[in-house]
Amino acid sequence: AYAYSNHSEPFIVLGIVILAGMIASAGLSGFFVGRTLILLSHNISSMSQRTRKMQQKLTTVLIVQVGTPLIIQIGPLGLHALSLLTNSFSPGFNNAGFCIQFCHASVHTILLILST
Repeated sequence: AYAYSNHSEPFIVLGIVILAGMIASAGLSGFFVGRTLILLSHNISSMSQRTRKMQQKLTTVLIVQVGTPLIIQIGPLGLHALSLLTNSFSPGFNNAGFCIQFCHASVHTILLILST
């Protein structure tokens, strides 16, 4: 059997790298989405009011379509990374995360149908 407590350094580094990547990607995504919505809320002379409203609506739909898999996949991955950092490996905890990730296909399909 492999004792994780004796060799926890690689798992701590892996957990830190995973969490840093997830925080960076979520932050950058939020920045660009926010910047796009701010630009669309301003009065642009080259864009009609109707086109701007349509772009805002499509941006909101895109946020829902992209955000759903991000939340469903990154949430459990974050929990796995935290379990690596805290050295608390629990089969029930990890299985619950996997079950949430397996729901991705059905939940995302339903949200795609509802949003379009």
